[in-house]
Amino acid sequence: MLGAVDGLFGDIVIVFNDETVDEARTARLSGHTSAPLSALHLPGPLGKAEAVRRGLDHLLRHSPAELFVQMDAHLKQAPEQVQRLLQRLQVQAGLGMVVANRYGSGASPLDVHRKTASSGFSALMRALTGYELTDTVCGTRAYRRELASVFARDSHCFGYGLELEQLFLAAAHGSSVEEEPVRSRPQAPTTAAEKIEDNLAVILAHTAARLSGEIRAALHHALAQIKLRKSFDLDARPFGLGAVYTCTFVGPAEDGEDSYAVAARHAHAAAG
Repeated sequence: MLGAVDGLFGDIVIVFNDETVDEARTARLSGHTSAPLSALHLPGPLGKAEAVRRGLDHLLRHSPAELFVQMDAHLKQAPEQVQRLLQRLQVQAGLGMVVANRYGSGASPLDVHRKTASSGFSALMRALTGYELTDTVCGTRAYRRELASVFARDSHCFGYGLELEQLFLAAAHGSSVEEEPVRSRPQAPTTAAEKIEDNLAVILAHTAARLSGEIRAALHHALAQIKLRKSFDLDARPFGLGAVYTCTFVGPAEDGEDSYAVAARHAHAAAG
């Protein structure tokens, strides 16, 4: 993995979401790259968002880097592709962040479920932030040091809600965000319940003050059904979108986690 990106990065931080310190594992990883490598171990499973915050804080304190890359450790998007994201930042001075798009032109075709789930979050975020993005929840992204500081300081979400929260924070900071198509390995035809729950919780946390009572009630209902592991419909028409998303609980599926299958049906009339 690290050999594929050797020469691209000045500093690399790998955050392990456990407290086990494996010096041999770190030494093996260091042997695959000429870049300075730091391995951070969280004191127990604190979730993805906290892992990224700790990694950013470490880099901001120890590295003079002006451009930052964030990637999930599953490496479903080949690491060498991040060079294109970095190039976008290098040639577009006013661009704050580039998000990898697994579904754009030139990207690998993925299953209908993933496209449906991602398009739902993308449509909601477009309505709430104005960002014209196809894939708002992809963990592969690159951004400037200024945004890295914002993310390290102002991010407070738990778990899988990090990517959407970063978009809300970037919007509040007035940063421009664009996307770049990438190839991606096929993913599970379902979505983990915790991923949907964490993302809906972030949307609610960052927009509750300006949402109507009807929309807040719909989001609270969806979160309650997820906690109970029940199937539910999320009507996106109050957001100005013409679809209702049916989330069917299917039990353990993605990576052995409780998961949902997501389907969309179009609705003609927008709710008041």
